Amino acid sequence: MNFNAHDLVTEILANHPNREQVYLNQDFVVIREKMAEYSSRIVSTLGFHPLNSDMPILRVLLPLNMGAIFLSIILNLIVILLAFISTFLIYSLLTISVESRTFEFGIVRMLGITKFGLASLVLVQAMLFVLPAFLFAFVMAFPGLSFVSALLESKLGFSFSCVPSTASLVWAVSVGLVVPIVASVLPIYQVVRRNLVESLDMQHSKSQGVHITIEFAQQSSSLTMFAFGSVAIVYGLSIYYFLPLTLLSMNLQLMIWIMLSLLLAIILGLILLALNITHIIERLLVYIFFFYESSVVRFLVIKNMIAHKFRNRRTIIIYSLSLGFLLFAVVAYTMELRNMQLNMLARHGSNLEVRLSWDNSDFSLVASLEKTLLTTYADEVEDFTWMTVPLGYYRELHNNSNWLTDFGRKYSYPVSVYGISPNYFEA
Repeated sequence: MNFNAHDLVTEILANHPNREQVYLNQDFVVIREKMAEYSSRIVSTLGFHPLNSDMPILRVLLPLNMGAIFLSIILNLIVILLAFISTFLIYSLLTISVESRTFEFGIVRMLGITKFGLASLVLVQAMLFVLPAFLFAFVMAFPGLSFVSALLESKLGFSFSCVPSTASLVWAVSVGLVVPIVASVLPIYQVVRRNLVESLDMQHSKSQGVHITIEFAQQSSSLTMFAFGSVAIVYGLSIYYFLPLTLLSMNLQLMIWIMLSLLLAIILGLILLALNITHIIERLLVYIFFFYESSVVRFLVIKNMIAHKFRNRRTIIIYSLSLGFLLFAVVAYTMELRNMQLNMLARHGSNLEVRLSWDNSDFSLVASLEKTLLTTYADEVEDFTWMTVPLGYYRELHNNSNWLTDFGRKYSYPVSVYGISPNYFEA
């Protein structure tokens, strides 16, 4: 009998040529679009009507969609916060360096250096702050990726290349160049606008506890009002435009971005509140820890704090941001991992689930398994229970289906009947 084996094929399995690059994307929507486009080309070639296409890997990834989105957004926010903290830290170091080298800058200005030369000196110093960390990060990237790849290989059977990708290198170089440039803008402005006479003055301290600013009504431009207006505009757009847009379009990623951004705004607001009450806390601590000293000593300590309050303010901001960043990262990741564990536990009902094949009619395995649990693993298993296959599975009961309906029998839903042990809900 002559026949073509291809005429008897009922199922075709197709693998994407770049499946690792596709499925390792952080956004599930992008993965779904790429796989839908790939499967559409195959179905269009074979013919639409007699075929049913299915993407089983996407069905497995769908329950993990929210967790992946949440973790990726948290990771992006951590990168943003680290970049902001690094920028502010370099800015603080540059400001202290500029204040301590005021006389040196005055001397080089007398020797004829231009404002561009002063700006270059500050920028080179900022780059020197970043260069050791930059080189250390590139050197440690290879053993770090090797360790993570070996760990994933041992736990999940998956590994990746230990060489950073081109996009990662571009991002690393860009951040390494942008952070010191942004951090050096205000110190460069302070160096350039400072008077030469003030720079060469060695008799007076450069630390100022009080700043007096005189503004004319015709030339006044309040930076605080502009910043508050910008923040209010962004807040209004987020609440009254983007949030309803996410609810209508079911864009969960944008919704999580908005919620976490509001959480970061709360952290920044608490930092501003801490800055406003710092002087009260400082006075209180002085009176608590220096209660045995005379009033003159306490007065001197308070005056020194006032003289250095602008420098201390930068330290407070860095410390508050670092502490808030650590608390945010730990709480967010702990909550998400705990939520994923609870979802898996709610789906399966226990930490361990053992399934017998429905086609296996040898129920002696149940007794042997129960005996093993009660003897060998009695110290490790706290309790166990049983659940049968659906009642309609047996051939003689296939026609005896169960339905749940209302009194008018307008709506009806199929119901599966299972047999369970008496301790099912306790276990």
